[in-house]
Amino acid sequence: MLETVFDTEEGKVAVIDLMPMKAATSRIIRIVEGRRGRVDMRMVLSLRFAYGNSFPWVTYLTDSNGITATAGPSLVTLSSSVPICGDGCSTTATFSIAAR
Repeated sequence: MLETVFDTEEGKVAVIDLMPMKAATSRIIRIVEGRRGRVDMRMVLSLRFAYGNSFPWVTYLTDSNGITATAGPSLVTLSSSVPICGDGCSTTATFSIAAR
């Protein structure tokens, strides 16, 4: 587990990344947690396979905020609780997070 804290004039946010042990498939879970105030956030995901030599074919999932990205035998699925969109060769999301 890795926790990164961003402390800004507007507030404080923690980004928590973890990989569950003993899962049937590899997974990375990212949690963005508001700790103080309200902070505007932007996510940019630029997937590349084969050490950067292969750009994936990206399909947006119409029934959820998510994508699948495929390049040869490699597959990545992204699920998000905030709206995502395509931006050139990247997937992006812009959102605000507030302390509870």
